[in-house]
Amino acid sequence: VPLDYDYPNERLLYMLEDSESQVLITSHAILNEKTCDGDKFEAKNIIFIDDFLNEASSLASSSPINLATPDGLAYMIYTSGSTGKPKGVMISHRAKANFMHFISKEWGHNAKSRIFCHSSFSFDASIEDLYPVLKVGGTLYIVPQEARRDMDLLQQFIVSNGITGGSFTTQFGQMLLLQYPDLPVKYIVIGGEKMTVVPQCICRLINTYGPTEFTVDSTFYEVEKGREYKNIPIGRPLYNLAGYVVDKYGHLMPQGVPGELCLAGPQIANGYWHREDLTREKFTNVLFTSDKVYHTGDLVRYNEDGDIEYLGRIDNQVKL
Repeated sequence: VPLDYDYPNERLLYMLEDSESQVLITSHAILNEKTCDGDKFEAKNIIFIDDFLNEASSLASSSPINLATPDGLAYMIYTSGSTGKPKGVMISHRAKANFMHFISKEWGHNAKSRIFCHSSFSFDASIEDLYPVLKVGGTLYIVPQEARRDMDLLQQFIVSNGITGGSFTTQFGQMLLLQYPDLPVKYIVIGGEKMTVVPQCICRLINTYGPTEFTVDSTFYEVEKGREYKNIPIGRPLYNLAGYVVDKYGHLMPQGVPGELCLAGPQIANGYWHREDLTREKFTNVLFTSDKVYHTGDLVRYNEDGDIEYLGRIDNQVKL
């Protein structure tokens, strides 16, 4: 369960308590900063990573332990809490492995790749940058805190480190590429909200869509520079995934007709932590497939090219 130390103490303490975490891994500096106002971060065990690194040489000879299974949890990410208290979304190793294989193959990762991670570790988009490049022996660069919100410093960081790619939230990525269209990277991925403009950048530009409940990205679309779009598509599902457009009765909609996007395949979450009622509501079986589907709540349609277009929400939820 990744915890962003920029989050308010109240939110961090809630996630620690709700997740029933047995161990808190942190550093002395971060814990001191977070507890200066009297709040206490308690766990059965606290491991200070700076102490661990000092002892790493003595631990190198220890036999590795791997208790992971395909259906076991790889991580749990808490949602933003837009519909009440934040919910823990449980993602399995099976789901993460399917996603990582797609990303490293389709984004062209190899041992020479240099990928930056700009997203907060508490935002599931960070999974896209943290792990696939390491899987193929490439190099990972964590964007320094001072460069995360400064376009000029970020551009310098990318150029000076020979970065080859990475991902941004949509509005931030659009702004960066509009300001630096000749950014010397192989690709940039954007996602998290509706894409509104097409920067005339020299790199490959990929528009992605996906809820936390379906392991980061569910669909992708490579944007054609110079083409005019009325609605920039979110594209087609990743490997082994399916995107169904249904009406309120669960019937499939014809091409071009709007409906709710339901997703099926190995990237589906195991559900919400200790929220069996909501899990049953959002993760259901439908008549046209034997797979369980996740109801996104998003209104979409398949366009004439066979790509999915995002149209809005089926409810009144608003993202700020």
